[in-house]
Amino acid sequence: MLVTSLLLSGCEKSPTKLEPNPARPAWSLQRTGTPCVSLWAGSPTAVFAAGLSGRIMRYDGGAWTSQISGTTVNLWGIWGNSASDVLAVGS
Repeated sequence: MLVTSLLLSGCEKSPTKLEPNPARPAWSLQRTGTPCVSLWAGSPTAVFAAGLSGRIMRYDGGAWTSQISGTTVNLWGIWGNSASDVLAVGS
């Protein structure tokens, strides 16, 4: 649930300054305009987030890009076998 909480705050709320720590990777806030509620990562270059109104985002190791989901229902979960085989569920 920690990851989901971080995503929710990162998608909608005002940014909070994070102090960098070279000893470990750090989270950074990303605005999508629509709340993200689920995250799945197959690798550091294949990270997927799903959210409200059919929103799916993909992180390629450098930037987040919007993906076509083909729906406008709220997506509550996302999981995959590989970067080319990812499923999202919602209602």
